[in-house]
Amino acid sequence: MRTAIARLGLTTLLATGGLALAAPAHAAPAESGSCDGVAVLVEHDGSSSAGCAEGDPKTAGKALQAAGFEIEKVQSDPKLLCAIDGVPDTSCAKAPEADAFWGFFTADGNSWAFADKGVFAFDPEPGSTIAFSFGSGDEPTTKPTKASAEAASAAESASSDEETSASDSSDEEDDSGSTALVTTVGGVVVLAILAGAGFLVARRRRS
Repeated sequence: MRTAIARLGLTTLLATGGLALAAPAHAAPAESGSCDGVAVLVEHDGSSSAGCAEGDPKTAGKALQAAGFEIEKVQSDPKLLCAIDGVPDTSCAKAPEADAFWGFFTADGNSWAFADKGVFAFDPEPGSTIAFSFGSGDEPTTKPTKASAEAASAAESASSDEETSASDSSDEEDDSGSTALVTTVGGVVVLAILAGAGFLVARRRRS
């Protein structure tokens, strides 16, 4: 009887020890986001939105897309930008009117300068700020320094959302792993009890 109990205790101890060793560790949180690339500002109808194109986008058009904006080119001339996020809500079959187009600007200190190249030809430098203003060519009302700060804030918010999503996924994996471990340990304990009972029965029959 004592031998059986000792064996059962050893089996249970090993099982619970395996539970402690197998517990998964949480992943380390990622660093807070910042605009390590090109800051992009979009203004129209008195509202503005900023985003961050991480890395080194090869054209201003790619920077727009990388910053989270949807773009549409002029169908008759793909070198021209027609719409950003569905603005203007018109056909892009031909070039927009002279008083309703997306003006493309680059930061010059804390002022804006009309870009000397087209949206799909201009290669923005990492760390620079570019802007798009809808209308008749007026420069954006938001200053480049504020646009850059808003882009960094947007990047940090996006990074925080990714961390939250990753943390939720990690918690789900931990819960799933813990459930599987508990089930396994439970099975081991049941087998140990059955083995101990069988040992006792066999010993009594010998007696």
